[in-house]
Amino acid sequence: MKINITQKKHKGKINNTPLINQDIRQNSLKLISISGGRINKVQYNSMLHSLKQKSKIKIKIIEKISVNYPVTAKTLETRMGKGKGAFNHHVAKIRPNKVLLEVFMGQSGIDYKEILRLAGMKLPIRSKIL
Repeated sequence: MKINITQKKHKGKINNTPLINQDIRQNSLKLISISGGRINKVQYNSMLHSLKQKSKIKIKIIEKISVNYPVTAKTLETRMGKGKGAFNHHVAKIRPNKVLLEVFMGQSGIDYKEILRLAGMKLPIRSKIL
């Protein structure tokens, strides 16, 4: 069965059981979600852009989530029925204690925790730095 990337899926629910035993690397800081929710592509790209802009030098970033879950929506003032609706945007489903991204601390003199704190403020979910 061939699956289209924009195939309409059911909304489903986000499992709020916390994740455990994720791989831990030496000499790195991680941005971890405290609450669960959904992040759309605009919010995720905004977080990455602020992370790269505030660092001012090239730092190594490992992205641990992908925004690839399709969401459909009907237009406003549409009557009930007549199908599910057209494809609207992509989101990422986030569970609590999920590692969102990882930053390696290569150079000294850079406040990596402050950079990750500012990047985490761009997201609609609560996050912490570990």
